[in-house]
Amino acid sequence: MSPLDRLQELLDERGVKYERRSFVNYGRDSVEYVIWRGVGGLGFNAIRSYSDPDMLYINSTVISPEDAIAATIGRGTCHMVPKDDHEEYGEAFYIWWECDECGVTIPKTFGMPELRYCPSCGRRLIG
Repeated sequence: MSPLDRLQELLDERGVKYERRSFVNYGRDSVEYVIWRGVGGLGFNAIRSYSDPDMLYINSTVISPEDAIAATIGRGTCHMVPKDDHEEYGEAFYIWWECDECGVTIPKTFGMPELRYCPSCGRRLIG
């Protein structure tokens, strides 16, 4: 699967409208690209990177399709759900929390600051 195909797949999953277009590069070959609108209505376009065929070229940056989505639309959201497991370590009492998207488990103790983003998948934590 080309990086442009992967990008389109990720945009489809998120319900983002896009267009796939092409142009002729100096009369030799056709170059395909994808255009879409991201956060704040900003327009983006991506072509396949010449230096790495598995990556995209966006705004002078070589980037993966997944990182392109994260940078232009956002990674999405997840929840930390308390697990039944808990452990006591001397004075500390740990309750384990699990991300409902990626499954990472982290300990949470009394007085620990609230996380805003999952340390594993990078999604914004809600609820």
